[in-house]
This record gives sequence, structure tokens and C-alpha cells, in this order.
Amino acid sequence: MARPLARLLPAITTAVLLVPLVSGQQPPPDVVLVNGRVFTADARRPYVEALAIRGDRVVTVGTSAQITALAGPTTMRIDVGGRVVIPGINDAHYHLFVEPPVVSLPFESMDPTWEDVKTALAAAIPRWRLIMPSCSAPGRRTPGF
Repeated sequence: MARPLARLLPAITTAVLLVPLVSGQQPPPDVVLVNGRVFTADARRPYVEALAIRGDRVVTVGTSAQITALAGPTTMRIDVGGRVVIPGINDAHYHLFVEPPVVSLPFESMDPTWEDVKTALAAAIPRWRLIMPSCSAPGRRTPGF
């Protein structure tokens, strides 16, 4: 009697494991968020009460009762207490700083003579379009622009 049962055990195990797949039943979500105000970005339904997550995907949204019914024994349940839930924000942008070529005019002090300015400009103009003053006097800094 034990032998026929031993032969049937693999078939019974396979059938039990395949029933949810054949019936189209999905495994329970890993995480459910309930009792919230979940932003969906769907114009027809911008907010719902709850959502279910499996793996790294939101698998469904709906009322707290609908989503709670999907939870299994290992599902993490999070009651968000009426708070707003939004999707993760991916701030993927770049601040492009395009700066034109710059030349610093080498003055001895913060108060150059007109002759110093003319000489420095004459030397810089053929090579550059934008000219910024600089000061190399000890203890002095060029003002920021």
C-alpha cells in the first residue's frame, strides 16, 4: 500500500503547485499599502486608497478592502494612516554650465592706472572676447562675478 502512495506523491505535489498557475491566480503581493491617498498620475483616477507591490513593481491599485483581500500570510501590510503616497522621484537632470572663454587682466592692485588697463586690454582683446579683472596684489582677492 505504501508503494502506490509513494508513486502518487510526485504527481499530487505537482498538481497542487500547478493549480494556481492553471487558474490564473497570481501569487500574493510582497507589500500592500492601505488607508492612504496614493497618487497614481492617471487622469481618470488620480488618487486611490491602496496599492500592492510584488518584487519591484506596483501590481495593482484600488480600495483598501480590495488590496487587503489580495494579501497573503507573508505579505507586509503598511497602514499609511491617510498620508499621501507618491511614486519615487528620479531627479535625473544636469545643470549645464556653459561659460565663454575668459581671460583675467593681471593688475598689480585693485586700483590700476588707466595706462595699466589699456595695456592689459590691448594684450587680451585679440585673443579673447570676455575680459574679467583680476588682482595679484598680496592679500587681495579678485571680486567674484
